[in-house]
Amino acid sequence: SHCDQVSIPFRFFDGGASSPKFRLPPPDLDLARRTSAPARQGEMMKPGSRKRRASPPAPSAPVTLPPPGFVADREEAAARVERLLQYQFNNRSLLEEALTHQSFAAASYQRLEFVGDAALGLAFSNFLYLTNPTVGPGALSTLRAANISTEKLARVAVRHDLYPLLRRNCPRLDLLVGQFIQSVKQELEDDLGTTP
Repeated sequence: SHCDQVSIPFRFFDGGASSPKFRLPPPDLDLARRTSAPARQGEMMKPGSRKRRASPPAPSAPVTLPPPGFVADREEAAARVERLLQYQFNNRSLLEEALTHQSFAAASYQRLEFVGDAALGLAFSNFLYLTNPTVGPGALSTLRAANISTEKLARVAVRHDLYPLLRRNCPRLDLLVGQFIQSVKQELEDDLGTTP
């Protein structure tokens, strides 16, 4: 099943193409400090022995989130994307393919993603090259990577509520994306100093 090995849409993973993993919220730094504290002064470890780290406390209850919504009306889904992009697609079947996860149908967004990644990289390269004439190639590469990073694109997808437009049939994917959406919304609330 295509749902067993979830390919996170809109690039909801933390980076390297070689290791797609869901990016979880930042770790509890206080817990990390407590569990990795150095040995007390005067304590010695025997050669070859390793100090065991305390395991993190078990969560009191599993986290349950409502699954992200779904826009069943495909005309409405297409219209929302066209309004967002301010572009009218001549071939709406390409748009529908771009909004289809492999768990839903064999013709999914993956081949279009391959071309889109290259186009996005070229567009940013051109923009950065023209707008930063005194910046060297190393810094330009860093700027490009930061602007087309998987996390940045995932956050843009959350901001524009794109996930409900994706045709999919994978509860595990809904769970992972739901967790990511909640963590992004929480970060925004924390930054703004508001509560839900």
